[in-house]
Amino acid sequence: MAARMNDFLRVGDAPRPSASQELGRRIRDAFLSELIAGPGTMAREAEKLKVDVSLQGADIDALHIDASGLVIHLRGAEVDDDDETAEVERREPAVARRATFAALPLRFQDVPLDIEATAVNVPIEWLELDDGGLAVGMPEEMTTRSRRAVRLQLSVAVNPDDVVEAIMRFLRADLAEVDSVHIDREKFTLKQLGPRRFRIGLSARVRWKFLGPTLRARTELRIDNRFVVRLLRTKITSSNPLLAVVLRVFRRRITQDLKKPIDLNQHLRPLVLRRLHIDAGPTRVRVESEAGLI
Repeated sequence: MAARMNDFLRVGDAPRPSASQELGRRIRDAFLSELIAGPGTMAREAEKLKVDVSLQGADIDALHIDASGLVIHLRGAEVDDDDETAEVERREPAVARRATFAALPLRFQDVPLDIEATAVNVPIEWLELDDGGLAVGMPEEMTTRSRRAVRLQLSVAVNPDDVVEAIMRFLRADLAEVDSVHIDREKFTLKQLGPRRFRIGLSARVRWKFLGPTLRARTELRIDNRFVVRLLRTKITSSNPLLAVVLRVFRRRITQDLKKPIDLNQHLRPLVLRRLHIDAGPTRVRVESEAGLI
């Protein structure tokens, strides 16, 4: 039977190692191979990646990955989305009882991120492939009992200004190639109005040829108890009178499109959110979540 390798992590050659240290080395090499040689990414400070594993037979009793200090950048290369497949000669079911990931911080696109994640009771499969390779990943089919036992926790903290600046760098680079469009004087504001309720403001000057209007956008973001995201009371204005008229003409359509709800659980399947807590301050946003499998 063939398996999609995009859903699994190759960890060297079969058979499965019985020594914890050997498996830890293989997992570390596999992650670095994906980050450094994989399509679309590159990593620096790779020697800082640490992996510790404790094996009990086929089960992973404990796995800890520490990526603190790792620096990851997008290459800008086109990513190959074609599914690589391989014939599976042997499957060995197992479970990862506890897996943790920490990056305090990890730098992605020059944005420092504090990330902590924990996964408990995750079913896994060891696959021996027809090319002599070994892969590990989650099985496509799981019992209801095994799904209900899975618990996932994730905490991410970041300075929102760092995120906005990274996004603006991408936009500036792309727009500079489109008839010399430039963006500057950007300003971002974020205010927490209540649990999972925020007011967001963004303004920037857009320069094109002899024009240099300032665009301003303001909206309210809400996430309800069913984890559905909505943008409300959206307002978009411009300092340029002509552009302001155009925005008024299309404002209703724009705001109606932005009002369309986004169901996080629908987009996260097969994960299902159990808890979501967000603390948004002027210099730091922390997101804490708990999830399971459906």
